[in-house]
Amino acid sequence: MSDNLFLDFDRVINDKSLMALVRFTYMTIKSRKMSYMTPGEFFSGLSDFDLRALLEMVEFIENEKNNKSPDLDKATENLILLSMCLILAEGSLDTSGENLYVSVEKTANFAALESLARKGVIELDRSRMSYADTQECAKLKVE
Repeated sequence: MSDNLFLDFDRVINDKSLMALVRFTYMTIKSRKMSYMTPGEFFSGLSDFDLRALLEMVEFIENEKNNKSPDLDKATENLILLSMCLILAEGSLDTSGENLYVSVEKTANFAALESLARKGVIELDRSRMSYADTQECAKLKVE
């Protein structure tokens, strides 16, 4: 028996309560007919506005994780759904609980790394960003 979770792309796309970035990502992946997209391709393609919104959501979740609220639940739902979509876009079918937990953390870390790279603080090899493994993809710039 598989512990993998099932994604209903149409339901996510049509759920107006979800973050626009999440819904747009699902539309993009669905329109590609599940063709391969790396995390590096996704994060480098984010607008500054969307990256900032994602980072703010991650920060909100971190700051509010001990408080039970509908806003925290919705933010967490958005981050989980985005992570699941990106796992599938990279070609993995493993959306089991344990893998998903690690992938949600990776999504938050990838967003932070992308932000630092755009600020010129680190050199980011986006081709090495992956949900499948833990290769080193960022190096601090030392001048």
